[in-house]
Amino acid sequence: MALPVTLAAACALGFVDTTEGYHLGWFSWHVYSVVVIFAVVRFLRAHPAVASHALRPTHALLLVIPLLVALNGLTPYAEIKTGYGFNMYANLRTVDGDSNHFLVRSTLPLTDQQAELVWVVSTDDRDLQRYADSRYALTWGQLRAFMVGRPGVALTYERAGERVVLARAEDDPELVRPVAGWEEKVQFFRPVDLTSPERCQPTFGAAR
Repeated sequence: MALPVTLAAACALGFVDTTEGYHLGWFSWHVYSVVVIFAVVRFLRAHPAVASHALRPTHALLLVIPLLVALNGLTPYAEIKTGYGFNMYANLRTVDGDSNHFLVRSTLPLTDQQAELVWVVSTDDRDLQRYADSRYALTWGQLRAFMVGRPGVALTYERAGERVVLARAEDDPELVRPVAGWEEKVQFFRPVDLTSPERCQPTFGAAR
């Protein structure tokens, strides 16, 4: 019951801005919130007995679930990935050893994915141009994953202090070389804001 209660309370207070909320309509979320909160209040008034083992897993192997959740939350600080790490709305920036976290001021990079970020200066691809206009940089791996299947796209980008101008993306074979499937799906890095202070990125872009 904890999930619907949390979602209901968050929606009622205006803290949740979900795609589902837009589809169903904001009013329906308020109705849902009131119904769930009312049901919870009635449930709590009944003073149900709580089992002494309520928070214990039924099997020791189930402890792997909270362990994986905790490890997933730590991945941005190890720079293993920055996507799907509970940091979507946190404005957390963990890049190349640095962090803007209030307490954790540095990271322990286990990968070099963010050591050389790529800023797309201009391109004829409308979706990719969004990063140029809003000054978001990408990791080389994310840019490569996006460019697979787009060999004819023209773009100018900066990487490691060097500006590269390509009439066609395929002019640089490394850029259009396919990314391993597991890497594209598991090791996902969100775009990095090149401005300060860090802006909230509420949606995934074309290169995510």
